[in-house]
Amino acid sequence: CGTANNLASALGPWRSAEALAQGWRAAPRRALNLAYAEGRFGRLPFLEAAGFGAFARAVDRADEKGLKGIEAGRAAFRAILANTEAQRVALRVDGAAWEGETLLLEVMNIPLLGPNLRLAPGAEPDDGQLDLVLLPPGRREALLAWLDAPEQGCAPVLLRRGREIRIDWPGGPVRLDDTPLTEEAMAVTLGLEETVLPILVPRALERAA
Repeated sequence: CGTANNLASALGPWRSAEALAQGWRAAPRRALNLAYAEGRFGRLPFLEAAGFGAFARAVDRADEKGLKGIEAGRAAFRAILANTEAQRVALRVDGAAWEGETLLLEVMNIPLLGPNLRLAPGAEPDDGQLDLVLLPPGRREALLAWLDAPEQGCAPVLLRRGREIRIDWPGGPVRLDDTPLTEEAMAVTLGLEETVLPILVPRALERAA
């Protein structure tokens, strides 16, 4: 019953809190991967996404201004993205190296983040993979246009998948879910725990066939 309900949407559609509760006794279970980020801040968990760059900055800005709601969140992201500078990042996805410039970097455990933005449409909460989202500078205008109607198509981003992602972050805003962490340069490892969280998914929540 939150603002965007990204995690509930990742598990399946549902009609109401009442219908959800009525289905608990007979509900099948679905697994939810538990993700972690490890760096100089220690080892911390996250469920939705770990963010670096433009969207992490937008979360900070929304918090500073007390902005609430999906449209306010998208507006804050749009304003930050229009003016943010690209950063050169080196990373490894399950050992495979990538290096290049990006305006944002999101490591996602589910398809949606923040104000209902489906940046990783192929992500599933129980697939044993993390989805890495990158935005090269040349795709800035395309993503800004997409933000006007994100429900009508796929985001113009680069996607990679893996169970473990290692990032040499040059510095700038970092967040885990909605919690800002630091802006220091550092190496960060993101991965999935061996154990999963069992979730009751009543019939009203199950995906349509």
